[in-house]
Amino acid sequence: MRRAPVRVLACVGLLMGLPQADAWATPQRYAADPDPTGREAVRDAAIDKALAVENVVVRGVARPRLQAAATVCSAYEVERTDAEFRFRCADGGAPFAGAWGQPTPWTPRPDGAPVTGTVTAVPGEDAVQVRVQGAEGVRVNTFRFSPDGMTLEVALEVPRLQGVVRYAVAYRAAPAAR
Repeated sequence: MRRAPVRVLACVGLLMGLPQADAWATPQRYAADPDPTGREAVRDAAIDKALAVENVVVRGVARPRLQAAATVCSAYEVERTDAEFRFRCADGGAPFAGAWGQPTPWTPRPDGAPVTGTVTAVPGEDAVQVRVQGAEGVRVNTFRFSPDGMTLEVALEVPRLQGVVRYAVAYRAAPAAR
């Protein structure tokens, strides 16, 4: 009889998209296509689409800044626990570790610009969303997990621009880094 409330709470947590205790025991590694030109072409096409409504001067100034903000990593290492979600880009930069639902200060870029990341589970899906708020806008990373890999969906919102940059990159499950 005493186990029934635990089962009910676990079902409610699953329906609400809360992280589960046995989600992962160890960090998982995901790798993209080894050729960076394909990943960058997807990102660049999304930037061009978002900038299409802007004038030529704004496009010229915004494109390199958006490319810098919309990094496309060759591989990610991610870990999900009851307490937090962590990820690290294999190409460098500071790793992120954020408690579920709590704004977390982070300094991912070499220029030292501070941002705040907030981690939430996507209800009803095996997915995690990390919303990163900085002085120049918002980046929302949605990590969608499947048995054979992960898809990272990115949305960049910049208040000075009319469009939103949206793109997705597929990653396959890969052996852990040593």
